[in-house]
Amino acid sequence: MPGSPTIFAANIPNITNLRNELGYGDARLPRCVTFYADTRAFRRRFTTSNGVNGVDLYDWKSLAGQAGLDEMTTAFLDNTGNGPLYWPDDESSKDYYNKYQYSKDRDR
Repeated sequence: MPGSPTIFAANIPNITNLRNELGYGDARLPRCVTFYADTRAFRRRFTTSNGVNGVDLYDWKSLAGQAGLDEMTTAFLDNTGNGPLYWPDDESSKDYYNKYQYSKDRDR
């Protein structure tokens, strides 16, 4: 994401650890199942401004790959409103409320 600190590909946790860190690690919870399905579907639909399909964004080490992943992340979280949906501020959003709130923890 624009303004995000530089993270080397070798330092990116595996998907299980990443899901746990983001509060979506328990695949038995309905909110996790929904999150997994939504991210998979979004990745299949997404195309970068350079015409690269989301499913083809897997080269984390290349600058072009990182730019495409940043673009896809921004589109998923901000352009579609999924950031505040999956990490809401309102504790009464019990379906998705977890340890993070998008308005405060966006950079995670």
